[in-house]
Amino acid sequence: MYRKYSSVFIVVYALLITACDEPEIAEQSCTLEDKNEAIVSIFESDYLFNEDVQVPADYQVLPSADLVEALKVNGKEDFSFWVEDAVAFDQSFGQGISTGKFGFRPIYIESDTGNVEDDRLTFYVVEKNSPAYEAGLRRGDAILSIDGISKNEIFTFLKNNDDDKDVVNAYHMYLFGYDNEKQSLHFVWRSSEDSSVYEATIERGSYTTNVIETSSVIDNAGQTTGYFAYRSFAKYSAEELYDSFEYFSDQNVDNLILDLRSNSGGLVSLATAIVNSSLNARNSHSQLPMLNYEFNSLQSINNRTFSFWDNTYDIGASEVVVLIDSGSCSASELVINMMLPYANVTVIGDHASCGKPFAMPQIPICGSILFPVTMQMTNANNEGNYINGFNPDCVVADTLMYNWGNVNDPQIDEALHILNGGSCRTQMEAVALESRNLKKSNKHFQSSTYLDYENSNSILIK
Repeated sequence: MYRKYSSVFIVVYALLITACDEPEIAEQSCTLEDKNEAIVSIFESDYLFNEDVQVPADYQVLPSADLVEALKVNGKEDFSFWVEDAVAFDQSFGQGISTGKFGFRPIYIESDTGNVEDDRLTFYVVEKNSPAYEAGLRRGDAILSIDGISKNEIFTFLKNNDDDKDVVNAYHMYLFGYDNEKQSLHFVWRSSEDSSVYEATIERGSYTTNVIETSSVIDNAGQTTGYFAYRSFAKYSAEELYDSFEYFSDQNVDNLILDLRSNSGGLVSLATAIVNSSLNARNSHSQLPMLNYEFNSLQSINNRTFSFWDNTYDIGASEVVVLIDSGSCSASELVINMMLPYANVTVIGDHASCGKPFAMPQIPICGSILFPVTMQMTNANNEGNYINGFNPDCVVADTLMYNWGNVNDPQIDEALHILNGGSCRTQMEAVALESRNLKKSNKHFQSSTYLDYENSNSILIK
């Protein structure tokens, strides 16, 4: 079991469940006091837990990000946050633009043998169109060396300095170029696809990525299964999302695997689009309730229910498997919850999801953005109490030895087994599909800030 530390989890709402507009950057000069007055006003009137808000006496002079942290009600939510630079946020989350990045997230996996020979250094994500992706690096590839430093040397250093977090963090930042000292990195790696060894030097670059890793159709013992790996409910992914479901419809898929591992959330409108496209074949569900918004008592006039709507896809999957991990959050959990009243949903993973049944508006304030929790979200059965996350129905380890969509991935293999009428195999049986039993550990690194949303420094595992 492990925990992944990712960046801030975002679910943005619009009253009509549409993607939010571009941030409205105020042109006038705003003082810190002006910003903080606006923040306090919103927390006192719109914040879901407004009755429990405690306003610091010195709120007018606090940095706005610190003020938001102070206003959040501990024990009820830890998701509201402040974005200082709205333009930078929109470039990343709204447009998928990254600048000066290599385009990957490494992950360290310690074996249970205690031998560095058995430890693995790999990639959890390699972003499409990034310099790393163009060089041939992929999720699950085994990193053998970086700039001439072998994987064994890296793990030996980490273990020898295990008690000094600052030293380990500095080493990690230098090793992968996150301290901006390196303009290039030289990798030697073993491919997860063909086991061949490759090497390449990659340079920092600017690119526009896509968070839909792959859409494919799998022949599963006579059934046709659609597989969809989605890394963020980001605004710029909408067109390809609809293209994926049009493809599934054309292929007459019988059931679906939604791979939402490490998907920390995004737009509610895209979550509802996935549910509507997956289940509403021949408009059989149109006008049935899908999602409820519930505000605080001051804003209860805005409470409302949203329904399925007509579409052109002919999928109507009654069996859906969702792959999760501890980084699956917010809109990812919303998809599961909205599907539960209408489909047989099986959740597969090795950790509960993060537990965020709330939505947040994107509120522009003087060139910055406030994301306060303002709504509880429930499904058609008025269920939404997953503050502790969704627990996997089938506990299967993510060995991180395969790229997205590879049917040899133990979790995808288990999903196909379930969709073919099987029942959950035990974790021991599932891990036994692999030749190496890996113990995951996240001793070493801290989470990154929201600006690293698309390019966070690493995934930390425990």
